[in-house]
Amino acid sequence: MSVLFYQLSLSFSKASVCLLYVRLFTYHIARIAAWALLAVVVVYTTYGTISTFMLCIPLQAWWDMSITDKKCQTGLEGMWALIFLHIITDFLIFALPIPVVWRMKLPKRQKIGVLFVLALGFL
Repeated sequence: MSVLFYQLSLSFSKASVCLLYVRLFTYHIARIAAWALLAVVVVYTTYGTISTFMLCIPLQAWWDMSITDKKCQTGLEGMWALIFLHIITDFLIFALPIPVVWRMKLPKRQKIGVLFVLALGFL
């Protein structure tokens, strides 16, 4: 169960950052990119949630430990694919505001400061 909650918590935080970008960005292309990234996060979260539940047959074996004739798989291949997608979307969410910040009409020092604050958020 912890895998499911871990995946959902990561996905909800990524979705909230994408929705923040949609609200803040004024450039049309940046808003479309934020919506597209949000769609990617929603799709692989849905896939990951369903595939996590399908690791044990019957489904009740997830919460009822008294079931003896259950068949559970490790699901390592799917888990590694989801981890890879989480890492890729982390970098995309981090990189999405960089072109927007460079197009702002601010002194170069302030642009670097804003990018530094975004980089701290990435950590």
